[in-house]
Amino acid sequence: MVSKKFKITYILASLSFLSYFSCITLILPIDRSGQINISSLVQSSGCRIKFVPSLNDCTNIVKESYCDAHLCGAVEDGRTSPYDKVNGQYFTSYFTFLIEHIEAPLSYTVPLEPEDIPYSQICFFRSSYKNNNNRVEQLYSRHVTGSNKFFATITNVNYKNYAGIIEIDYPEYPLNTKGYFTGIQPQGDRYIYDINQNYQGDINLVFSGNVIFTLESSYISISANALELILEDFKRQGIEYDNQPDKGHALYVNSIQKLKNIQLNLQAEDGSDFPINLSPQQYSRFITAGIYQLLLQPEFNANYYSLGYAALQGYYFMFDFMNYKLSIVQKADNQTNSS
Repeated sequence: MVSKKFKITYILASLSFLSYFSCITLILPIDRSGQINISSLVQSSGCRIKFVPSLNDCTNIVKESYCDAHLCGAVEDGRTSPYDKVNGQYFTSYFTFLIEHIEAPLSYTVPLEPEDIPYSQICFFRSSYKNNNNRVEQLYSRHVTGSNKFFATITNVNYKNYAGIIEIDYPEYPLNTKGYFTGIQPQGDRYIYDINQNYQGDINLVFSGNVIFTLESSYISISANALELILEDFKRQGIEYDNQPDKGHALYVNSIQKLKNIQLNLQAEDGSDFPINLSPQQYSRFITAGIYQLLLQPEFNANYYSLGYAALQGYYFMFDFMNYKLSIVQKADNQTNSS
């Protein structure tokens, strides 16, 4: 089948553009599944597309059918996509962001079989491959923004609320911080970092390995052995819990009053430890009266962990795509302390 190329114009409903080379702010709502979405509105028809922001390996494939894309105003642009499959599985599209009067064309691929795609992604990941789908860098290269950095902050993990914001280029308002940004040592040209150990109260949950940050999930993965130690501590304290390993390892408690802080130590650029402190309020989600979901999941790969957006609540994160650099600073109003 011959691939067709087309162009679609839409506007990000949650983008605010203040002036040329100004901050672009993306509001991050949470849906009922706990997933963050950036909602996009197609200007020509009112069609709405939801994107999940990704800080890691991601695609430019949008979960829209070829027909639906046309209904949303798609027109052919005649370009070739390196993501076209030999059998013609994917079509190439060419989307244009309209940020008020500033246009920023960004490439997307529309599949013939959108049901095979879990969700549309908007990439905040800088690939070393020739074709780079990173939105921050594309906005910068098209002179919409003045730098290829972005800041992320999370303030909430509960449903039907806004999780936080992403600010591209620079923060719109001054950051209220304790101290200064600390650079976290990356592993080469990847957004993968070293984690040395973590603690949960007086329980030493020591592990080492690689860690990534993600906005695609709220969960904080820890080693399966570490989770077992936490559950054993629950038993000693008489904390009632409901562990459901057959349902995605969902974990619930009746109250978070007796839960302890968790500390995760990342390796800074100077070789020192940079602690990420999580209070029970930050690694739990209120469901209803007497039910809290703990945002902890066991990781069975001993050398690989992920920190979902729940772990970002007490900190500002700055990503610099030129250097694959992550810098972190604690918020001034963060009251979480290691035990």
